[in-house]
Amino acid sequence: MPLALRLTNCAAALALVGACGPKAPPPAKGPTPAEMVAAAAALDSEYVAAFNRDDADALMAVYWKSPRLISIGLDGSAPQGWEGVSAAWHESMDGNPNSRLELLESNNVAVGEVVIGWGRWRITAARDSGPPEVLEGPYSDVKLFRDGRWVRVLDHASVPID
Repeated sequence: MPLALRLTNCAAALALVGACGPKAPPPAKGPTPAEMVAAAAALDSEYVAAFNRDDADALMAVYWKSPRLISIGLDGSAPQGWEGVSAAWHESMDGNPNSRLELLESNNVAVGEVVIGWGRWRITAARDSGPPEVLEGPYSDVKLFRDGRWVRVLDHASVPID
């Protein structure tokens, strides 16, 4: 048998064995960037709704329940870990009931496995007397898919210095 024919027969046999053998599972596919951004936007909406209900427990549900969680507040404090961030939010909401949060500008972009968010916020805080106090500033955050859901793993809000 000529060499070319033998090589062709070997190639055909290998192709047949490959086609009949066990198939490798397809590579795992994660969410598309558009799906990641949509999930991040939904998380932002959940965050704003919980804040506006004065519901610190619901607000904490958008955060990663981990000792590695970081949230940098308006005053520059940076409680770390879910317990620290939770305590800070409970104290803040207890001391400032009926405050309302608006996202004036909200952006999310998928980068690898994370979603980076940034924009501008406004909080209107009711006072016992006189007009409400209005604060505005920039924010940024990082969201990841952890423990079966999208969560905030880091956020930072600030107030510009006058």
